[in-house]
Amino acid sequence: MYISKKMCIIVVISMIIGALLVTALNSKSQDTTSNSANTQDTNSQVQQNNSSDKSNSTDSNKPNDKSVNHGPVVKTQTENVPRGAQLHLDRAVNCINNRKYNDAIEECNEAIKFDPNYDAIYAYRGMSYSLLENYEAAINDLNQAIKINPNNSGAYGLLGYVYMNLGNFDLSMSNYNKSIQLNQNDASTYNNRGHLYYKLKNYEMAINDFNKSIQLDPKNEASYNGRGETYIALENYEAAINDFNRAIKLNPNSSRAYNGHGTAYFYLKDYNSAITDFDKAIQINPNYAVAYTNRGYAYKALGENARAQSDFDKAQSLSNK
Repeated sequence: MYISKKMCIIVVISMIIGALLVTALNSKSQDTTSNSANTQDTNSQVQQNNSSDKSNSTDSNKPNDKSVNHGPVVKTQTENVPRGAQLHLDRAVNCINNRKYNDAIEECNEAIKFDPNYDAIYAYRGMSYSLLENYEAAINDLNQAIKINPNNSGAYGLLGYVYMNLGNFDLSMSNYNKSIQLNQNDASTYNNRGHLYYKLKNYEMAINDFNKSIQLDPKNEASYNGRGETYIALENYEAAINDFNRAIKLNPNSSRAYNGHGTAYFYLKDYNSAITDFDKAIQINPNYAVAYTNRGYAYKALGENARAQSDFDKAQSLSNK
């Protein structure tokens, strides 16, 4: 399963917002006494994926796959949290939800002035840095959040994401495991660890994690997409199609789901149905290079070489932007 960094951000990061605030606010209330990968070797190179490639730029209104709903924003003042800190943190979360990550960092900077020992502030600033792919700064902030509150499961989950994107799968796994150890009811972390297992080609464990994520959150579109992509890797195309159908029902504007749906049809040699799905993915996101590549291979399989080459050229031009 090919996962672009930009799409991982949409799929993986937005799910953690609620967990960050819950663990942070619990800590404060108790603080009075103590501180497109190819799925198989076939005669094609059709890529699965979520990705909108470079179209999911940070402060952008371009189409994207928001594969899950954002977590809740805490609106009320919480005991032991200065009003100014909470106000700026709420604003930071709103900025993240609207993909204004630099603004979120500024709001977190202001919040720290009111309360330099509120772990959620560092966790959200770390999240914002990770969304901007400033992973070194993200790691520093997330480690600071954990130093303040060792039980911040969301911060561990974010570290898992950051290390996954840095290619340090061992540290990624250990942080995901720690996050789940602290909170076994967070669908997002099971989903995210499922993606890591996929990268490690441990498909059975990936399926287990996606199953658990869906059990905890049946409306978790990202996990249906992830499980569908994993079923393709296992050559269980009918199961994959069922999962992508569920993802599309939850989000009819998911280019990732349509791309996966088309990929499954491609491997079933139903090239016309595959093209219909790739068309829809591109209609939703005209900058979706992977979908152009995949549609090109479907056209090639049908002998429509001119159309195939046109799509390959378009994908290349988008990838070079």
